[in-house]
Amino acid sequence: MVPLITDMTQEEPSKRPSIDEVVTRFETIYWSLSFKLLCTRIVARKEDEGTSVVYDFISSNRCDMLSYEFLLFHMQFQVWEALSSSPAGNATP
Repeated sequence: MVPLITDMTQEEPSKRPSIDEVVTRFETIYWSLSFKLLCTRIVARKEDEGTSVVYDFISSNRCDMLSYEFLLFHMQFQVWEALSSSPAGNATP
């Protein structure tokens, strides 16, 4: 992410990437990471071991629920995309 953010915050606007390039680069970064990694806590906090275990457990379980919901959404989107690009073109989500 650092190179992307660095490019996006260039002082000279002409040196900044277009929004299409930003989206493409972000998607490449996003899809290269596991969903579990995306759900983990980014910054370690100063907390006792018990509190840390609880928050890590909650984060992990939330990730499992989100990955299931994301998978369902992704499958529904693919079906909608396939139907909307059909010759009839009348499909609605």
